[in-house]
Amino acid sequence: MRFSLSETMGQYQDWLEMAVAAEEAGFDGFSTPDSVFYPEKTDSIYPYNETDAIRKYIENTAFIEPMVAFAWMAARTSKLRFFPNVMKSASRAPILLAKQICSLAVISNNRFIYGAGIGPWEEDFSYNGLDWSKRGELLDESIDILKGLMTGDLFAYDGKHNKFGPIKINPVPTQPVPIVIGGHSKPALRRAAKVGDGWTVVNMDYDPMKAMIAELNELRRSYGTDDRDFQIHARQYNMRTAEQERPDLGSYRKFEEVGVTDYCIVLFPTPDVPLQKKLDEIKRFGDEVISKL
Repeated sequence: MRFSLSETMGQYQDWLEMAVAAEEAGFDGFSTPDSVFYPEKTDSIYPYNETDAIRKYIENTAFIEPMVAFAWMAARTSKLRFFPNVMKSASRAPILLAKQICSLAVISNNRFIYGAGIGPWEEDFSYNGLDWSKRGELLDESIDILKGLMTGDLFAYDGKHNKFGPIKINPVPTQPVPIVIGGHSKPALRRAAKVGDGWTVVNMDYDPMKAMIAELNELRRSYGTDDRDFQIHARQYNMRTAEQERPDLGSYRKFEEVGVTDYCIVLFPTPDVPLQKKLDEIKRFGDEVISKL
């Protein structure tokens, strides 16, 4: 199993030192969330936690645009991969997004994993002149366009929402960027199975995750994509409790046994942790967990 350090609290001033420490400790990746703006009012519901709590979190957290943050950290690291978990892809302009993804993959020497999703906030679409009801179609077209442009060949597109004549972008990465689909819904699972190189799950208990991964694998077999390399990223909080000095290695092995390939762990779920304590905890997790798994 690979481990990614998931930094959710927006303490971006510490990210360079944390990325270097994570690479030295044996982490495979560094993961951040994505939020473009905070709408003052919304009727949308956040599906993975209490909406009011998440709204307060978004309002008060500094979100650096993932492409900018990862380019910054890529310059100080050589092996660490970078994973936005996940980007609000469907509400972004797909050609520009494809250019940004390819550029980041090139300058990082193929160290970018593209976490693609929709997001729960209708305003991400309506305030950008997009139809919320078409969000699934917009994401599907965005993925199609990325795949076409990532080849570096001339590519034209004639979709419901995007149409353009033959174009190409330069440079493109020497390896296709893995596309990991986010979302717990049935359409998200189907999308991951059909066109994705992976799937990401957030804060789900073991038993429902096991069932969902089994459903995902069945969908992959039905689509004939089960022979494709496939990543499953689980983003969870630190398993260490106040009564448990050392993490339970068996818990991580259980997740690996059901198909989790990458464990995105939130070691610091509050914004008030001093940098040195973060660096110490990153090293400790590498020594106590990563080195033993």
